[in-house]
Amino acid sequence: MTPAMSTRGHADPKARSFDLIAADRGNQAIPLLEGWLRQAPQDAVAWQLLANARRNEQDGEGAHHAFERFAALRPADPKACVGLAMAALESGRPAARLFGQLIAQGHGTPDIVLSGVAALTAEGEIGIAEQLLERALAERPDWLSGHDTLSSLRWRYGDAERFDASFEAAVGRVALPFLWSAWINRLTQAERFDAALGALHKARALFGERPEFDAIEASIAIATGDPARAEVLFRSASGLDDMGTRIAYLRHCIRVKNLDRAQDLIHPFLTGPDAGAVWPYQSIVWRLQGDDRAKWLDGGSPFHRTMPLGLAANDLAMVANLLGTREGQHRYPLDQSPRGGTQTEGNLLSHHAPCIRNLRKAIVQAVRDYAHDLPVVAGHPFLGTPRSDVRFSGSWSITLRGGGYHTCHTHPKGWMSGVLYLEVPSQDERGDSEKGSLELGRPPEDLATGLPRYCRIEPREGYIILFPSTMWHSTIPFDKGTRLTVAFDVMPPRF
Repeated sequence: MTPAMSTRGHADPKARSFDLIAADRGNQAIPLLEGWLRQAPQDAVAWQLLANARRNEQDGEGAHHAFERFAALRPADPKACVGLAMAALESGRPAARLFGQLIAQGHGTPDIVLSGVAALTAEGEIGIAEQLLERALAERPDWLSGHDTLSSLRWRYGDAERFDASFEAAVGRVALPFLWSAWINRLTQAERFDAALGALHKARALFGERPEFDAIEASIAIATGDPARAEVLFRSASGLDDMGTRIAYLRHCIRVKNLDRAQDLIHPFLTGPDAGAVWPYQSIVWRLQGDDRAKWLDGGSPFHRTMPLGLAANDLAMVANLLGTREGQHRYPLDQSPRGGTQTEGNLLSHHAPCIRNLRKAIVQAVRDYAHDLPVVAGHPFLGTPRSDVRFSGSWSITLRGGGYHTCHTHPKGWMSGVLYLEVPSQDERGDSEKGSLELGRPPEDLATGLPRYCRIEPREGYIILFPSTMWHSTIPFDKGTRLTVAFDVMPPRF
């Protein structure tokens, strides 16, 4: 955008706002644009910029309003139509019709189709969502995101036995190694190891020996109890520049106690975009080595806090009632931690409902209070960050039933994570005081570290628990009852 000059000779604030939004400074662009629009309320471009700035700052209501104004001024502009549809989807409003219009008008890019599928899913139109993906994949069988989304829909809502059918059909139409790899990985994720090995055998017959095939088989060997075979395969795949393979090999090295090799894999990535994925493993290596830096990293104080959220009981009840109408899929998602329950789609804390907006304000305040009290430690992945704004990289609700639990995991895209308890089983339903509790610090059992948890926290309705996103955490299965929570990840604050 070229800066336009106003009649007073000053640069148009739209140009400055454009640069600020591009630099992830929408918070600074908003007051500039609001001032400009008081003078020029019919400026469609200014409304578009304001909508993008508010979306950047996760102000769903403000973004939706600004996109409405933009679309009213330029109803035929595809950018206005796309922006309004996205703002509706992100704020929890009905959006399937808007995306359907865009697709019918020839604007069905892959991203628009995926957003349309998300909108249809949110409105309970699972069959139509599947049909939309099937049509798109018939035209473009090499579209990996489409296959992943369709297989997830079928796994969660439909015929789980045929969740991978689109992959199987596609590899019969186009001979592409990456498509085979994606299919085999999906089968492995679902623990369909015999099917995965069968597909892998066919892929090697078609394309020969490839390092990505060795990496996949190495993961299968680990899961099926053959670490010696996994070591050979990982070494064969060592040339792959792929973070997923690196993490899989890192986990293998920890499992077989090759800690020097594990440290070599970790060290180059302790800074940069993948740092959140490797710091949890650094914690494990240091703990296994008896290194005092483990306590510096996450084993000391103050690395978690439990507190009442501060919302009245009737406010929490309204949230729980809303979530009861939004309960997610019938099966757990393949790439998430819940087992024996359901999870909502989308970024929950962007929902337009007043009770969710109040909930967001309360959570933001709790995060600010906790962050304010944390010490500043230079070079620390959690304590070394600035304490500025609060934005969320994800938020969702999970309902667990009797026998449900969370597998051990971390949140690589977050800085701070949290969970709010809206409903918890009674003591009698849980079975004993341990069951249903949150465990912090105990690594995944399949890594065979023998390391204990740092602490156990019993669930309490109306209480929130905050902790670093890089800290290992899981829950203990409970016997009966319902556990309803809101969970979220806070983005790393801006410098």
